Amino acid sequence: MVCLKSFSDFIKYNIIPKITCVSCRSSFKGWNAMRIMPEHQLILMLKGAGYILINGERYLAKAGDLIYLPPQCSYGLLQPEKCPSIELLLVQFSYILVENREVDWIWDAAKNFSVMNNPDLQWHIHTDYPPLPFSPVHKAVNLHKIQSLFLELYSLETVAPLAYKWQEQFVLSQLLYETAKNFFFHQRNQNHIHLINWVIKYFSEHYQENIHLDDIIASINISKSHFIRLFKQYTDCTPMEYLNHFRIEKAKELLAQTEFTVKEISTKTGFTDEFYFSRLFKKTIGISPLNYRKYQQSASLFQGENDRHR
Repeated sequence: MVCLKSFSDFIKYNIIPKITCVSCRSSFKGWNAMRIMPEHQLILMLKGAGYILINGERYLAKAGDLIYLPPQCSYGLLQPEKCPSIELLLVQFSYILVENREVDWIWDAAKNFSVMNNPDLQWHIHTDYPPLPFSPVHKAVNLHKIQSLFLELYSLETVAPLAYKWQEQFVLSQLLYETAKNFFFHQRNQNHIHLINWVIKYFSEHYQENIHLDDIIASINISKSHFIRLFKQYTDCTPMEYLNHFRIEKAKELLAQTEFTVKEISTKTGFTDEFYFSRLFKKTIGISPLNYRKYQQSASLFQGENDRHR
């Protein structure tokens, strides 16, 4: 059985959803009878408020709340409370989880290249698709993002041709990710999420500089261990791992698009040690910076030849 008890657990898998329906209910007066939910259903309350009965428990849902109905749950009512009607968006779906086991790259000095420590490249499909670990009713703290994804889903459902159903599935995957982030992280750490976003923004603007995490944490009035734990829950990596990954991505761009030397690129991306940069690049990408540049140049030449022969 797949374990989905934390945000870090949740993002280890790819959710492949299958949408049954997407709809908007305006001037909604509620359900008159109890029903059994055959699949998963996610509901965003847009206007009004009302009580909904889920598995015998009564919940108040109001504008800005998310309602999650898992398969085989009994639900009903959602009658307007102190308002004439309710407006909501809903999506009904099923899903499977796809897992690609992580691969560790280990530098082999004798062979002079990196080898895979865990060469499991197979996709592992989990079809038990248990109920998602969301509460029946909870506030959408990241409401703007969640509402925009709901509206995009509804727009695709109503105007897009059948050929674009794959796009609906992609948007629903984003919506489920944002809902997981909302439930696991936003709900429990509202006071600290702006600090993490500030640090991420700081990294993106100052990655070329010599950044010390202790200096950053000292300026935001939070313990180092607590901040690192929250950061890892949010991004699945530590702050310095995130920064190094960001720097490596910038280095890849410079290797592919410029003629700067490896030493110049290491400096331009915030690494003070050229050899550390090369080792980290090789460990992360699997090949050295120079070989990555050669690969990109060969790929560009191959693409150019193909374009000329079309």
